[in-house]
Amino acid sequence: GRVRPLLDFHLDFEGDRGRETQDKGVGDGAQEVRFHNLVKVIQDENAVSGTGVMAFTGDWKSHDALEIVGTRHLGSRFTLSARLRPSQKRRMRLFSSYRGTGEPTAGELIFDFNPLEGELRFVYNGQSVVSRTSQILTDRYHHMEAAYDLGRVCLYLDGNQVGEGRLRPGTSHLYYDRSVLRHLADSDSEPPIGVYLTSDLRVGQDLAGPFVTYRNQERSSPRHQFTGWIDELQVSRLPDGTTADIAGSSGGLIKHVGPIRRYGIGGAWGLSLIHICRCRRYSLCRSRWSPYH
Repeated sequence: GRVRPLLDFHLDFEGDRGRETQDKGVGDGAQEVRFHNLVKVIQDENAVSGTGVMAFTGDWKSHDALEIVGTRHLGSRFTLSARLRPSQKRRMRLFSSYRGTGEPTAGELIFDFNPLEGELRFVYNGQSVVSRTSQILTDRYHHMEAAYDLGRVCLYLDGNQVGEGRLRPGTSHLYYDRSVLRHLADSDSEPPIGVYLTSDLRVGQDLAGPFVTYRNQERSSPRHQFTGWIDELQVSRLPDGTTADIAGSSGGLIKHVGPIRRYGIGGAWGLSLIHICRCRRYSLCRSRWSPYH
C-alpha cells in the first residue's frame, strides 16, 4: 500500500465560508486552524479548482495569518505546498514559524517567495535554500512546494524543480546581544533528527510580537505579509524511514506520497511519484512526476 502520512493537512476551501474551513486530509485526524485578523474565505470565479479561496486583503499592519495547530513537529520527511495568486510583486511569506525580527534561528522556518526577483526560498535553523530565477506572475495561480528529506530541500514551482540544497545539522541560537551563534556540522553529514519548530506554522505571515531577549524588546515586522488569494494548501509529514512499494514496470519502485487530489487543470494534485531503484534510499526530492506543463 501507499505511504500513510503522520500528518495530512489539506484545505481546498470548497464549501467553506468566512472564518471557517475544514481540513480535507484523509491520512490523519482533522487539524485545527485559527484565523488571525483580516483573513477569510471568499468565492473567486477565477480560482483554478472550484471557487473557494482564502483571501489576504489586509493593510500589512495586522499580521494576517492562518495558524495550523499541531505542526510543530514536522519530522525528517515532509512537504509544504500551496496554490496561490499574489496581488503584488514583493517578498511575501507562504509558511512561517519565524518571530519576524532579526536573523532566523533554531526552531524557526520560513518558506516564502518574491515575484519581483522570481525566486522561492526555504529557511530553517538559520540556513537558506534559494531557487533559481523563474517567472512568478500576479495575474495567475501558481503552485509552490518545498520538500524536505533528511536535510535535503527541493523547491518546486508549477511542478518544475527550481531549486535544491542541503541544510547542515547543528544549531543556530539567539544570543543576548541579538547576535546569532551557529554550531553546524560538516555539509556532508545527515541531520540525526528532523524539523522541530518553536511554534505552529502560520500561512501568510510571521508570528506577532513583541519578543524579549534579555533586556531587548523587539516587535515582529509586517513587511512580508502575503497579500492575494490561496486556492489550496497542503502539509504532509511522512513516517521516518518508512516507504510503501508499488511494483513499477521497470522493475524499480514507485512511491506514492499523499492522497490523490484534482488540479482542476488536468492531472492529479498532490500525487507525487518518486521512482528509485530497489534497495536505494527513499527520497522526497528524487525524480518527481508532475502534470504541469
